[in-house]
Amino acid sequence: MKRFICGLLAFGLAVSLAGCESSAPAWDIAVPEYPWTLTCDEFAASLQEQGTDYTRQQSGAGYSITLPEGTLYSVPVDAVALYFNADQMLESISASVPAASRGNLLDAVQDALGEPADSYRPAVINVLNQMFSVYCSSEMVQDGLSYVWHSARPLSESWSDELRAQFAEQLQHNYEEAGVRFEEQDAGTITVNGEEQTQWYGSEAFDSYFANNWEFVAMFQGAEGEDRRFTMTRTMLPPDPRRGYGYPSADDLNELFLQSGDEVFWMGCTDHVAATVSLGGAQGDGWINLCVVLPPDETGSWASYATNAACWDKDSIALYSGQPDAGQKYILPYQIFDWDIVEEAGGDKTRLDLTLVYQARSGENDVIDFIPGETVSFYPLPQILPPAEVDPDRDITLALNNGSSAPSTRTFTALAKLYWQRRQTPDPETADLSGLLAQYRGSTIVETFIGNGLEPSLEHRAALAEAAGIPSYTGTDDQDARLMQALGAPETPTGLG
Repeated sequence: MKRFICGLLAFGLAVSLAGCESSAPAWDIAVPEYPWTLTCDEFAASLQEQGTDYTRQQSGAGYSITLPEGTLYSVPVDAVALYFNADQMLESISASVPAASRGNLLDAVQDALGEPADSYRPAVINVLNQMFSVYCSSEMVQDGLSYVWHSARPLSESWSDELRAQFAEQLQHNYEEAGVRFEEQDAGTITVNGEEQTQWYGSEAFDSYFANNWEFVAMFQGAEGEDRRFTMTRTMLPPDPRRGYGYPSADDLNELFLQSGDEVFWMGCTDHVAATVSLGGAQGDGWINLCVVLPPDETGSWASYATNAACWDKDSIALYSGQPDAGQKYILPYQIFDWDIVEEAGGDKTRLDLTLVYQARSGENDVIDFIPGETVSFYPLPQILPPAEVDPDRDITLALNNGSSAPSTRTFTALAKLYWQRRQTPDPETADLSGLLAQYRGSTIVETFIGNGLEPSLEHRAALAEAAGIPSYTGTDDQDARLMQALGAPETPTGLG
């Protein structure tokens, strides 16, 4: 699992300093279906043997396996996601718990792990001012809403001196590569959720961190009657910088958006969401725009436009509700995405993959846009202003424009409207492919697929290409031209009008 997200130390990490105590239950934290000794290859092999549907991806230095459904403690759950490090060791397990399974799973977890902790205030690594420090979050145990279990012995007892020294060295190196400073200075204060908390620096932060952190943590979130999230994490060494995994750096993410310029926007579509993303600012104190359009229902279309505070490192992007007030730092994020820059067409083309790995508890009326464990691929598309008479529905336009009429927003909303109006899910083996792209041609094959209601991922294009007699499809310009011809695309761009 990708680790050490800017502004957040994942659930497996907790610090008990002054004003930051947490009880320590004495149970081993494990899930019978997914033992910590399980490797990524072993798990994939067992799934293949059983004929179980799953998706395996390489993300950064590690791997992930996602299943549409599974079990935890023999209780049925949805969207199971397992994350492994570069050595294929299991680091994290998460799943969506349907409301109907809530009581059964909570009982099963308590039977296996005992009563949950009375208090849990995990450590937060703060690097927003490019200075490494640690402070405690708000209380995360809430009766009826969130429960936490963690292993009994802190890292100061369960880890050797050598392992703790290696952990600190690798973590410090990785942060310094991102421009974060490590300096010794007296403890200060920070305001978190209106409360003043102590903030530690340098070796004092590390010493307290190891003395009061636990290797395994389980969290169960969500009110009765709602879908819930179950997450179990294991604290492991951060990636060793000397091994040269070749994953992107935080600077690569910044550069991706800087190079694309103002004439390009990034759009992705799946079965349940059409979205566009942009970000800017410093990686430790930046912002992210996410525009989302969901498929219409009997009440019409649903759309949202949000500019959120965000910070990111070489692995993950953390989104926070709103911009921080002066003197107040971020608390816990509401969403965390793993990100990866992926090459297509032998390196000639690039896409941005975002995988939701954490979603804060949703309210009863909250609309779910991104699904935990699912990857959305975003592609660069040119801005093409639609004529006024074919602009998207007024409610979508107003929701996404947020008071503006940015060309990228208008292009996105017009394409999103076409995508849902013309939605197609053909079976490559049985469908008539000759007219799939007949209604729209854009400047790229991704835009052409979206404008005809087809999901534009490389995997979907490759499946249609194979059926159309174009083997080994990787998305080269020649293959794209042949595929558009085979699927009946117009000879010239049609435009949004």
